[in-house]
Parts: sequence; structure tokens; C-alpha cells
Amino acid sequence: MKNKINLIFSRYLLLICYLAFSIFSSYLSAATTSRFLPNPKVPDSLPDFLLFDYDFKPVRNSHLKGKWTLFYFGYLSCPDVCPTTLQTLNKSMQLLKNKPMAKNIQVIFVSLDPWRDTPEKIKQYVQYFNPEFIGASADTPQLNILTNFFKIIYYNNRTDNRSTKYAVAHSDQVILVNPKAEFSGQFNTPLDSELIAEDLIKIISGSYND
Repeated sequence: MKNKINLIFSRYLLLICYLAFSIFSSYLSAATTSRFLPNPKVPDSLPDFLLFDYDFKPVRNSHLKGKWTLFYFGYLSCPDVCPTTLQTLNKSMQLLKNKPMAKNIQVIFVSLDPWRDTPEKIKQYVQYFNPEFIGASADTPQLNILTNFFKIIYYNNRTDNRSTKYAVAHSDQVILVNPKAEFSGQFNTPLDSELIAEDLIKIISGSYND
């Protein structure tokens, strides 16, 4: 009985957190006149981190050097926001594919649900949207190195190591890292593929004014 009460409480807490994330994201979008929110602390180098991609290869700070990187944090069971965001990013990449800068942009999807999201599943998921997208994950301590740095808020109501039925809530900004592996800024919701492509052209060419 006690476990059932705890589970119900966890679900209500998850719902409250999700609503708080949604309200905060809407407020942030309305509060800024810029589609892209630059990081005022640049240069702001990323801390050392270690993820593993869907081919079990390590993804470290060195993999960000020389490229502009779009990070998105989510999970495969996400019913709407995650697939919509990856679809939007794919459209942005398609709009940029004939630009010389396209080869210097990479998209990395990071799963916040390493217990259910196996490398094989992550690979199938991200390549559905774009075969060039990278999918990766890690254990919680490694994930938290990046989520804490980028201020990505996430929560799950997983109750034990065997549990497979639980929900995950997370904030939904898209993070931009520059070729020096520094946190450049973020794209806040609502996301628009054409506007992201436009802003990336300006940011990479050095002509962006917020």
C-alpha cells in the first residue's frame, strides 16, 4: 500500500514538474525578442564529459572541436516534444545542406533514459530523422555533468532498478556549442526550422546580432 501511495505521489510530482517546465519555457520564449539566446559568458568551455554513441564509441569534448554542435536532450519514449524537435532540426539541416558551412554542423541527441534507451534503439531512432544525426547516452553522473552545465532540467519517477514503466520530464532547449567546445547559446521553444537555419548562418558567419 505504501509503495502504491509513493508511486501515485511520484506521478503527481512528475506532472507538476512537467507543467512547471512548460510554463517556464513559454515565459522564456515570450520574454526574449531573440530566437537564439546567446550565452553571455562566452568563452564558456564545456567541462570534461564522456558519452557513448550508438556504436559504443566514446563521445568526448574532443569530438566537438572544429564543428558547430547542436545538442538536444530527450528520451525515446517521449510522445511529442522529442520527435518534433528532431524533425525540426532535420528540416534545418536540409535547408543548410547546400551551404559550405553544412559540413561543419553536427547534431547530437542525448538520451536522458539510459535504462530503456539502448544504443541499438537510439541508433534506429535518430537515424529515422536523419542518418547523419549522432545519438548518445551515459550513466546518470556523466549525464549530469552536461545537464548541470547547460541547465537542462530533467526528472524521472523510476522507482527501482527493474522498473520499465516510468515517465521522464525534461526542459526542451536546443544547445549550440561552438568549434572551440564552448557553450555558445541556446534555441528556445517554439522552434522553427527556417529561423534556426537563418540564425545558424548568421552565427557561423559572425554577423548575428541579438
